[in-house]
Amino acid sequence: MAIRVKKKFLSVAEPSRTWSSVDQFKTALEFNDSGPLKNVASKQSKATEWFIEDGVVHAYNFYANMDDKNAAVTAYQSKVTNDSITRKYTMSELAVEEI
Repeated sequence: MAIRVKKKFLSVAEPSRTWSSVDQFKTALEFNDSGPLKNVASKQSKATEWFIEDGVVHAYNFYANMDDKNAAVTAYQSKVTNDSITRKYTMSELAVEEI
């Protein structure tokens, strides 16, 4: 079974801000393809699906199994810590489900 992880993203500077589009969020918080965290957690089995719920940005990440998910989380956290990266957003894991 594959794993789908639902995440919520908030601005560090404006956590209660609502967004009208995913692109608006990504542009404002410099969440882009040239960022230092791009492809750090490349264990995904399918492209991230971005969406808005009540003005809050969410995403589904897909993995082949829990080992791939855990490896991706570890790689991401290590990169943030080791390179002293200050993110402009916070990311919360809301749900993990088998699909």
